Amino acid sequence: MTITRNDTILTPELIEKYTAAGYWTDRTLADVFQQNAREIPDKIAYSDVRSQVTWSDLWRISGEVASGLSRRGVRAGHVV
Repeated sequence: MTITRNDTILTPELIEKYTAAGYWTDRTLADVFQQNAREIPDKIAYSDVRSQVTWSDLWRISGEVASGLSRRGVRAGHVV
């Protein structure tokens, strides 16, 4: 089976369906990272064969990435 770009285009109907089902909310990844860093800071957020990253580490790392992007002129609304 080949997946094409058309297979990943979200229609207004799909957006409504996913939102109504609760799959999509107004929460961002940053919201999730921050909440989990606050509530379960020492739990593993990400693990691969090389390392493990806790929620508090992931929140810190995401802040470092955001700061770096900001220093390079990336602003809200820019596509990265």
